[in-house]
Amino acid sequence: MHADGDMLDLEVRDDGRGIDLGRLKEAAVARGVISPAQAAALSEREAIDLIFLPGFSTRDEVTDLSGRGVGMSVVRKKVEALGGSVSVTTRQGYGTRFSVRLPQSMALMRVLLVRLGNDIYGLPAADVQAVGRARPEDRFTVAGREAVEFRNRPTTLVELAPLLRLKPGPRREAPPLVFVEHGDDRAAFAVDGFLDEREVAVKPCGGEFLKGAPCVAGAAALEDGRVAVLLHVPDLILEIRKSSGRHLATQAAKEKRLRVLLVDDSPIARATESAIVRALGHQVDEAIDGEDGLGKLALGTYDLVLTDVQMPTMDGIEFTRRIKADPATARLPVVILSSLAAPEDKRRGLDAGADAYLIKGELSAETIAQTIGRLIS
Repeated sequence: MHADGDMLDLEVRDDGRGIDLGRLKEAAVARGVISPAQAAALSEREAIDLIFLPGFSTRDEVTDLSGRGVGMSVVRKKVEALGGSVSVTTRQGYGTRFSVRLPQSMALMRVLLVRLGNDIYGLPAADVQAVGRARPEDRFTVAGREAVEFRNRPTTLVELAPLLRLKPGPRREAPPLVFVEHGDDRAAFAVDGFLDEREVAVKPCGGEFLKGAPCVAGAAALEDGRVAVLLHVPDLILEIRKSSGRHLATQAAKEKRLRVLLVDDSPIARATESAIVRALGHQVDEAIDGEDGLGKLALGTYDLVLTDVQMPTMDGIEFTRRIKADPATARLPVVILSSLAAPEDKRRGLDAGADAYLIKGELSAETIAQTIGRLIS
């Protein structure tokens, strides 16, 4: 447990078997929560999120300790009601980590005040990562949604007013943006302007005040007599997910969901690159070096391979040669992602049979999307 500004971070780990994602999906299908096709398309994080559904359990029978499916759903509901977040990461065979983030003060909250038209809204400063502007050249499309790049990851760009069911203001060429992060979710909210960041006393919205308004956590009286409506970021993220689901449903008939093998010995690089490819709507399997990658290729069918160069056991150059030398995989597109940027390094990769060579320091969601589109088309 440690303090981080106005927030308190609590982390609980175990060294048990980890969460069996396959069993989670099977239980969800058996209980009618999702269809078999939806289960197959779930990412790792989406599968883990099943444990937070009310009434969901993998147990076949109810005991005094488990089986009712109320544990994790209650935890998330209570934590988010306090302005916090809870997330879970797991690795089968190694254990699970539960991370809880809570504001240290429940009565006072530091917020970023933004303007929508003539009204003032507040976003918890703990969820705000940065502010900026979105120039036309910074925007691109991911899975049918407008996005911008933030900290090397594609981030959905959403106008905040329509999300709150308010009439949007005039569309700007470079609107002010608020980048928020809640758990593993990120978004960039377009607003009409910034006012201030300050600590406010949170008042609940009782009676008929703002009844039925979406994503509202409370209100705060400002020094000049105006009232700021305080927003609940988890609800905003949920609204984005709902609208994104509708977009993805319409895009599914137009775009092919690819199965991609990502090979990199660096856990940080794999996490970053995997997040980008998943945000583009594709399924990602990971391997830690070329030898591990060949094992994955022998067991499954892939549409594309992304590989690093400098890896132990078998590097990316030899891995690429092996893929192109095998008649079963010779036509499989291979993209090298490397920090080696010299012309001779690129030549080695292309001579080995790589279909594209991208520099890690210059990677962006747009670059990867364009490369995949070119090779798969």
